[in-house]
Amino acid sequence: MTIGLGAYIKHQHYGLACGWLGCNDSVLPASLPELLQTSHRALAFIVTGYIIFLAVQIFKEHNHPLKNRIMVALVVVILQVIAGIATILSFVLLSMAVLHLAIGTILFAIIIEGRIMSTR
Repeated sequence: MTIGLGAYIKHQHYGLACGWLGCNDSVLPASLPELLQTSHRALAFIVTGYIIFLAVQIFKEHNHPLKNRIMVALVVVILQVIAGIATILSFVLLSMAVLHLAIGTILFAIIIEGRIMSTR
């Protein structure tokens, strides 16, 4: 959902509806573009929190088979947050937006691959 919403925001040119921290002078969104941008960030925050939660759970076990994957996911999610902020600060420069999407796609692949491995 996060990737899909981000793509919609990009293609509707809503990428600058909010600054990198807030929308205009308010924390709460006042328009549809601001609401979509805030929703994308909220979903990204939830995904990041979930990955951190999984990492804590996995690292409690001594030899968990997903330990390496979750470490990669943690690094990638940090890079994704940085790329997202850089995208906004660059005024949605195409190269930054593509980098943000590429990192998000890699993160999605890592999560899916980890999910498949956890069912084995």
